[in-house]
Amino acid sequence: MLPGQLGIGVFSPPLDSRGNSVRGLAVCNDISRAFDLHLFNTPNVVKSVIRLKFSAAQVNSNRVRTPEESQALRTHGNRIQVLQLQGDLVLSTAEVVVFDLMNSLDDLDMVIIDFKHVISINESASRLFYHLLRKLNQRGKKVVLTNLTRVPPLGRYIRLKLKDQTDEG
Repeated sequence: MLPGQLGIGVFSPPLDSRGNSVRGLAVCNDISRAFDLHLFNTPNVVKSVIRLKFSAAQVNSNRVRTPEESQALRTHGNRIQVLQLQGDLVLSTAEVVVFDLMNSLDDLDMVIIDFKHVISINESASRLFYHLLRKLNQRGKKVVLTNLTRVPPLGRYIRLKLKDQTDEG
């Protein structure tokens, strides 16, 4: 159990001398390594990893727009979701973002994810965001990631995965 992050219950014979499931411990160790989970590796807690959430119809920018552009944003801006993230992105905090987006996906054409206030990201969270990008792409949704320089591991992970895909195909 990782307080505030995750709880797992397993049982599968045979049991070791302490009554623990041998296979269950092996699975938990694999999960722990794969997702960088450790009791003493807890993220800095912020109220929410999603700092701000709004549609393009709800905000005004400093950009001067034509009347037609302004009308298009008023009419269709609610189909563009902007998420500004903050804090440390690990499996448990990135999952909050993925869950939020997947629940509202049918009402969206475009997603903008801003990493400006993110402190750090680990490989587990990078993997989750990469799979989110793939899922959004498969569903024909446009995605823009901003301030990626704040999270270099995410950019590296995505580039590596995209390179692996082009090498395979």
